[in-house]
Amino acid sequence: MLPRNVTVNAWFGPDVSSKCPLDSNAEDWLRGMRLVPARLPLFAPAQPNWTRWQDDRVGWSLLLSNRDDLVESQLAEPDPAPEFEPIRRLWDARGRPPIYRYDPGNPNYLRRHARDGAVSQQDLDNAQTGYGIGIDQVPYYLLICNSPRVVPWEIQFRLNLSRAIGRLDLPKEGLDHYVTCMLDEWKESAANPLNTVVWATTSDWVTKVMNAAVAEPLCSHFRADSHLCEGAECLLGDQATIEALLKALGRQRPGLIVTTSHGCMDLTRPGLSERLGVPVDALQELLMPVQLLEEWQPDGAIWLGLACCSAGAHSQNSFHGLLSLSSAVHDTMDRVASELGPVVAPLPQALLGAPRPLRAFIGHVEPTFDRTWYDENNGQRLAEALVQAFYQHLYQPQSEPIGWALREHFLHYGTLRDGVDAGKEAWNNFDPNGSLRVMDAALRAIDVRNLVILGDPTVALDFSRCSLPSMPDTKFSFRTFEGE
Repeated sequence: MLPRNVTVNAWFGPDVSSKCPLDSNAEDWLRGMRLVPARLPLFAPAQPNWTRWQDDRVGWSLLLSNRDDLVESQLAEPDPAPEFEPIRRLWDARGRPPIYRYDPGNPNYLRRHARDGAVSQQDLDNAQTGYGIGIDQVPYYLLICNSPRVVPWEIQFRLNLSRAIGRLDLPKEGLDHYVTCMLDEWKESAANPLNTVVWATTSDWVTKVMNAAVAEPLCSHFRADSHLCEGAECLLGDQATIEALLKALGRQRPGLIVTTSHGCMDLTRPGLSERLGVPVDALQELLMPVQLLEEWQPDGAIWLGLACCSAGAHSQNSFHGLLSLSSAVHDTMDRVASELGPVVAPLPQALLGAPRPLRAFIGHVEPTFDRTWYDENNGQRLAEALVQAFYQHLYQPQSEPIGWALREHFLHYGTLRDGVDAGKEAWNNFDPNGSLRVMDAALRAIDVRNLVILGDPTVALDFSRCSLPSMPDTKFSFRTFEGE
């Protein structure tokens, strides 16, 4: 109930009281009241939420190859070829943003094609241009829809450092599966985002280092988290067999899969293109895509697969001259680059194009080395940003898009490049450890740069079917998964 009177801190003269009765319609005034905060013109606009690609200041679009056979109006749309029909559906559903194209004759620029006023075509620096979908802008989130033979891996590596970029290189049927599930947000998915499967071999020194740097820390996080511990399955060392993985995937239907192992680069048998980069288990057996999809559908999961060439092969051996030219390892790496060229590995290609596809596969182009995962001087594990991407960033009540979750991992590239320069300076000054510092920093920089997202960079784990009770003393809370 309102008081009868209020008193005003004003003086109206000796004959007027500062106490005043409320009007009989005072409640109407209260109901209609709107308090609008004053805008201070000296402050810049608020920063956008970088996890929201829908904001035009952040933006999402397609990155395609340039086509000399198309006119400008066609270049401002997805390619007219029938196999691009699913990509056109995705582009239409996401508001028909400007199309960005890569021209091999102008590799430091992306060409923006749009119909938004006087400027229909622009060449924009792909590293320093502002974010968004407007004139003079390149979106933060970009999806390459071409083979690395057409839009090279190098462009994805470079854009990794300033943007969230993914790639789809699939036949039309696979594209149709992926786009259909993406547009309905995997609404029929039976994958449980609270379930995780971590699978890591320890067959030799490098796999033991990868296990210690990535698999074990993630297992520790998942097991210690009261909301994830029940659904966390860790298959490490001798337990990391193909049979155990297939059973875990079928039983858990996980939302996140993490594997660390050797990746196949075996040229002693024919058909490497069908086996390139597939995980090698503790029994030295290969996880072949056909075998996997006969028993399990990815169904909206996200997969981090750390292994040699797990994402694909490059057109050149980035480590040519580092390893002994007479070694079998060096010879194989050179031959894979020359014989296969730039390709996407068969496992992620099959999983992303499956009837119930993955959301994203994250893996390496080319191999990584033991020295990229640890510091021999102090024993430090060097994958904290990667571990946090797949725990701290994905497992929030609003899971971050995979492209944004990995931003801190890619930020390390600049520091590592500085480490190369600092090592060279020390080397030139006759520091006996200068060459070692250069090698370590270079290997780690390449390792960061060559990690790629296959799939759309805006995808995230979906907790919409999970019950979220209010428990403010915890980082976040889940109670049950209400799926199948």
